[in-house]
Formats: sequence, structure tokens, C-alpha cells
Amino acid sequence: IYDSTTLEKLQTLVGHELGITSVIWHPLDDRIASASLDKTLRIWDGATAESQHTLGEKVFTGSVDFNPTGREIAAGHRDGTVTIWKAKTGEPVRTTKKHKGQVDSIAWNKNGSSIASGSSDGTVRIMNSETWEVLHILKNPVEWPVFSLDWSPNDLHLATGSFDGVLRIWNVQDGTLWKHFGTPHRNGQIGAVAWNPKGTLLVAGYGNGDLCTWDVITGEKDQIL
Repeated sequence: IYDSTTLEKLQTLVGHELGITSVIWHPLDDRIASASLDKTLRIWDGATAESQHTLGEKVFTGSVDFNPTGREIAAGHRDGTVTIWKAKTGEPVRTTKKHKGQVDSIAWNKNGSSIASGSSDGTVRIMNSETWEVLHILKNPVEWPVFSLDWSPNDLHLATGSFDGVLRIWNVQDGTLWKHFGTPHRNGQIGAVAWNPKGTLLVAGYGNGDLCTWDVITGEKDQIL
């Protein structure tokens, strides 16, 4: 853990036995959730570096996310399942399998009513977080794995990054593709995407090491970092 201003190292969280695949802060306090190739998910106290819960799994976990209240954690797994745990106790709440391939990315929307999961089967499933009903299935033109996704600040759109290196923006209300940016396979796969707070720009991280910002309205590539 680093100080965001000085970049001073504050804490080192020790416990996982293999590489880390995903990490996220609790939305309201200093807790941190991490997933690892050692098939565990850990909840940490970021202030003390203490591991509060170790959630054992039979399969590798690729992505984790807290819901907006911080009371639950969602995790996507190699066997195509999504599991929800209580953040305070580490108690499992529910598990569902909606994908035919590994779940590589997962995110709650801003109001906590829906969960989006991206998979190596080339689809994103948008599910009701209470009933697990699949509201929409977003399909890439070819079954390229979906490695990253992020909800827009107003929850109306979902940005996804895939193996083909195309940044896609979907209309969440009807599940249709709204816009797409980039030339397939030019810069490598997109491993990370994120909206700016105003919902006017997207940043995407590519397999060739580039970070590119895109204007959502004009489709212009603003910066290559």
C-alpha cells in the first residue's frame, strides 16, 4: 500500500502464496479484497495489514469487486461461476453459473442493483444482483474473451475491453452496442478500462503497453500515455 501523494510504501500485505489477480478497496473504509492464483480470496485491514478472512476456493479467482455499500463481495472464477460473500464475516451468500468460460472481469453498478461479468466465452452477462436474473447478454462479434469492464458514472453504459483490442460501449437499458473504438489487433488486448468521473472519457490499457484515452462523444483518441 502506497501513499497516493508521496508514493511512500505504507504497508505490505503478506499471505497469498501465488500471484495476485485482482485487488480492490472497500468503498467506505480501509478494508481491501484480493484474489490470487493460490485459489483464495482475502479480506485485509489496510491500516494494520492484518488478514481478516481467507475465503478458500476450489478454482482460481480472476476478479473481485465490493458492492457500493461494501457489505458484499462478488468474485468471478475459472469454472464460469460467480460467488457472493458477506464482507464482514466472509460467509458465502450465493453462487451462480451463467458463463460457459472463465469469468475474467466483474463489477457492480453504482447503485448495487446489477452485476456485470465478462468471460472468456466472449460474452458479458448483466444480472439482477438480488434475483440473479440475466437482464442482458452482450456478445462480441467473435468469441474474444472480455478481460475488463467498467460501468459509466450514471449506470447507463458499460465499457468493455477484449482480446481483440476493441473498446466497446454498450447501452445497458437494452443491451445493444452503442459505440466501439480502435482497430482490431493493432495494439494488443485490452486488459483494463475505466471511465472518468464525468463520463466523458475512457482510458484503456493495451497489451503493447499503451494507455489510451478516448473521447466518448467524438470517438477521438485524445492521448497515448
